[in-house]
Amino acid sequence: MAGDPLAERRARDLLRAGQAEMLGMSNYGPGAIFTAGLNVLDRVQRSHRQDRSREKAAAKARAVPGKPSILLTSNELCQGGAERQRVLLANELSRRGYPVTLACLQHFGPLTPELDPSVRLVLTPWWQPLVDLPTKDAVLITGVTNTEAGFAAGWKALNQHGKWLAATHEPAETDKPTYGDKLAKVISRSDGVIALSPRHWDAITRHQHLNRNHFIAPNGVPKQQDRGFAAKKPVRLGMLCRMVEHKNPHLLIEALDELKDLDWTLDLHGDGPDRAKLQAMAPENDRVRWHGASPGPDHAFQTFDVLCVPSRAEAFPLVIVEAMARGLPVVSSAVGSVPDLLDNGRAGVLVETVTAAAWATALRPIIEEPARLTPLAAAGARRAAELYTVDAMTDAYETAIAAVR
Repeated sequence: MAGDPLAERRARDLLRAGQAEMLGMSNYGPGAIFTAGLNVLDRVQRSHRQDRSREKAAAKARAVPGKPSILLTSNELCQGGAERQRVLLANELSRRGYPVTLACLQHFGPLTPELDPSVRLVLTPWWQPLVDLPTKDAVLITGVTNTEAGFAAGWKALNQHGKWLAATHEPAETDKPTYGDKLAKVISRSDGVIALSPRHWDAITRHQHLNRNHFIAPNGVPKQQDRGFAAKKPVRLGMLCRMVEHKNPHLLIEALDELKDLDWTLDLHGDGPDRAKLQAMAPENDRVRWHGASPGPDHAFQTFDVLCVPSRAEAFPLVIVEAMARGLPVVSSAVGSVPDLLDNGRAGVLVETVTAAAWATALRPIIEEPARLTPLAAAGARRAAELYTVDAMTDAYETAIAAVR
């Protein structure tokens, strides 16, 4: 790597992150103090200052002229929809010529290897918003968590000319404000809020004001091969999610328990803190298989043909887009952005009431006559290819970036 300043920087960033992780990256733990000390050295020691200048010049030279620096944040690159979106967005913005940095505020994670080497990756606690960017013209894109909002507030104080876009991924509360008063006040100081769909924006602002400036940018996935839906029996139903109680796998099993007279199987993929509790809550049935953690959608989708999302709360379940893109039909609770995703029932089956009885009513005709799902699966695949790709997502973010500059 000698003579390549950007490769040298990436190696040093990863080495520092590994050292900080080994020391312990709690908010004010030894690893966080270690990164603070290195930040001071970078700005005080002559050799470090020279390295920083050389690296900033190299990054600026590689960027397309006129493109602002982009700084993305994530608490951790774990297997979640919002985290996967950050990686896909970072990669595509870099491909389009933006100098992109992704800052993890707590840990790296299993999605780290999916980040393109052209994207700078750093580990820094939320209270250390000192991230070198190659241009003064910069846009910060964060999620809306306490740590990311705290990082953004500090970054804005240090970068008077920088712009901040707060991208919300949280399910809306139905009967109260989604965000606490303090967090909402910080969000209102951003240069714009990005919601996942029109319905998502309406829901999160029903009980509180967030910002006068907002944009819509649905999440997207890489283009997939439509495998086509073949109606057959038994009907192979499935779930892929983090196993927490509001995802409702036990409710789905309870609904199917009322349909013992029909021909179906259910495969559940995913792990999480509530998995043991949920298995204990669910009725026993030998047609239900719990598989545990899955490395990705293709692994899980091999075992079933119809995706079920019985959650009682969602913002924008990316697993629905993953299924639509591959031609799998979707049956989902009508929560969050789901009606927008499924074109109000024209690209999937919506279950309006999140109860076992309502789910049993919705599933019975599908299991009795699975061919009903064929046109819905085809409509979903077309919709995903048009609206929910990485290109479409990045186009929407570029619109927001241009609007706030």
